[in-house]
Order: sequence, then structure tokens, then C-alpha cells
Amino acid sequence: GDLAEDPVLTDEFEVMDSYAEYFNYSCPHCDPLMTAPVDEENGWWGSPYVYNESLHPTAWTGMLTCDWLDQWQTENAAQPFFLKVSFIRPHSPYDPPERWFNYMVDRIDDIPRHQVGVDNWDQRFGIPSSICNMSNDDTYCGDPGQDLVLLSRAAYYGSIAFVDEWFGHIWDKLEETSLLDRTFMVFVADHGDSLGDHNLWRKGYFTEQVASIPMYMRWPNSTRYESTNKIVLARNSTIDAVVELRDILPTLADVAKISFTTEQAVEIDGTSTLNLMKGEDVEWREFIDLEMAACGFNASINWNALTDGKTKFVHSLYDGQVLLFNLTEDPYELRNLAGLSEHADLVSLWEAKMVANFKAEGRNRMFVEGERLGVINSTTKCSATKLTENYPCYPSLCSDY
Repeated sequence: GDLAEDPVLTDEFEVMDSYAEYFNYSCPHCDPLMTAPVDEENGWWGSPYVYNESLHPTAWTGMLTCDWLDQWQTENAAQPFFLKVSFIRPHSPYDPPERWFNYMVDRIDDIPRHQVGVDNWDQRFGIPSSICNMSNDDTYCGDPGQDLVLLSRAAYYGSIAFVDEWFGHIWDKLEETSLLDRTFMVFVADHGDSLGDHNLWRKGYFTEQVASIPMYMRWPNSTRYESTNKIVLARNSTIDAVVELRDILPTLADVAKISFTTEQAVEIDGTSTLNLMKGEDVEWREFIDLEMAACGFNASINWNALTDGKTKFVHSLYDGQVLLFNLTEDPYELRNLAGLSEHADLVSLWEAKMVANFKAEGRNRMFVEGERLGVINSTTKCSATKLTENYPCYPSLCSDY
């Protein structure tokens, strides 16, 4: 999301917390979106940042973080702290510094090509239309051709590299200030980017490129910490469990030995992952649910999905399209199994899970009726842009639902 527009004032710190304020102060009369060929920050194109890289939001976030750590070590070294470092990039516009853009372009043959379904389940996203129109500044679908896709990917990879570079500076600063080995660290993204796969762009879809994000956790490198918290998981291990962003809050609270009241615990959706790190035999969720509510932007991208990390079931609220993917054998979701007779029982099984999930949430007839999933179509009385109380962006506008 956007950085705060006002400075943060506390008893101990006065921090310029607005990137826009910093940019305008440092470069008067400059356009922060000059990199873009159009005045639209959600475009699919990629090109180098046009200003000195010290003005880039990635550099600003990194510099501010390092300065904060220096000040904390000087004034509050003995106190615990919580610091959220939120890099806006990688995100459109894909605009890394020129050196990182050129570095990736020089290695463009090593960048994976975009892929589409072998059975054409995603074909509609590559067909020019009023929705999938590459001439629209912020289109979310369309095929501009392999060369332009690769340039956008090179710019995105360069954006990742620039974040990685600044994360390295932050790591060095934690070591320099002797804070690294008393700090529990979580590195995570809020979403991925389609980058042309399935002829899709940006976020908003159920695909692995968008929904399956990196989540790394590092505990302090000390035997005392590991023994106190009974962590037996070896470093560089991967936990084979379905985790999600909602697990971060309870995990950090668990790490910090913060307890919730009964009333507070009811409001927390996630689960602490610390028990997974302890190697304990804990009861964990079977699957997670994914959802996109277009909120008036585009009715055709209203969908729901369930996944256990090995299988993914998708249902389109817009037209009833059903998709089923074997993520173990087909991680790029190139083959939809839902239309194959040999997978009919599996489709029914996952459909029943989604029906039960909707009922448990108290969803209305737009989403589930009886044992069937709902569909918005030309005969549905409630339009796709009036999605009832189930979406927070709309009031209950459809009384018959």
C-alpha cells in the first residue's frame, strides 16, 4: 500500500515517513512516474528508472530503515523493537535502476518465457477485447508478444535484485549494531505478479505466480534462543504445511511471548507457525481459501479457490468456470483437469469442500445454494458490481439474496 502522507512524530523520533514528501523535497518539479510511458503506475511495461537511484522508493525505504536502526541502537539498545520494512517494489511500474535493468537484459536468454495453458483454459485472456486490451494503461490481461514480455520480466527481475541489494544493507546494519542475533526476522510478500503467464498481468488471480509467495523466517542464531524456544527444525529447512499471511501476527506474538485474551483470540484468523518449527505434531489446517472480489473494477475476475498446496480448485463466480490443477505435477497450472472424466470425483470432492466452507462462513445464495456453488450470469438478478454484504466494499444491495 501507499506510504503514510504525514511525518511520524513520537517522543523519541521524528521521521519523514512520506516518500512523496521526500521525493518532492529532493527533486522539485520532478514527476515520480516519469519512468512510465503514460501517467499510470499499474501498467505492464518495464523500463529503467529515469532519476538518480537514491530517489527510488526502494532506496528510500532501505536508507530510512538503516537510519532507524542506527538511531535505535544509539538511544534504545536494550529495548525490544518491532520494525516493519515495506518495500513497494517489485510492483508496477517495473522500474529498477538502469544498472539492474541492463544487468537483466544482458541475461535475457536466462529469463523464463511466459507460459499459457496447453488445453487453452486461459485462451480468453490473450484474445484482444474491451477487457484484455494492451493499449489500456492498466489492463490486467493480454499478449503484447514475447519480446515485450521479456523486457517487462527483465525489469521485474531487476526490481527484485534492487530490493535484495538493500535487504543486504539492512542485514549488514543489523550485524553492525549487534541486533541481528536478537532479532526474529520474517521476509514475505503480499502477492506475486503474473508477468504475462496465462496472458495475465499484475495481481488479482489465483495462479501460483500471484498467490504462492515467498515466506522466510529466521530466528536468532544462538543456541540459547533455540533451546529456550525448543526449536528443533534445521536451518534452511522447508515446512510442508499450508501457511498464509494471517499466520504472521500470531507467530510474532508467540515469538515475543505476547498472550491474547479470549476476546482477542477470537478475532485472530491465523495460527502461530512456531509449533511447526518446534517439530511438534500439531493439528494444522487442511487447506486455505483464496478469493478475488473485483469491487466494481471488472466483474469477470470474481473467483474463489481452495488449495492444500498440492491440488488447487477454482470456481468462477462470474460464469461458473471450474478449474482443477495438480500442483505437484503441474506447478505452472498449464493443464485444467476439471474437464476430464477421470477427475470427476476429485472435482466433486473439492466442490463439496468449497460449499461447506461457504456455509460455515454464512455466505448467501449468490455464493452457495443447497449443495451447489452460485454463478453470476445474465439471469442473475443481482449484478456482479453489487456483491452484497459478503464483500466489505459493498453494502447489502440485493435484498432478494
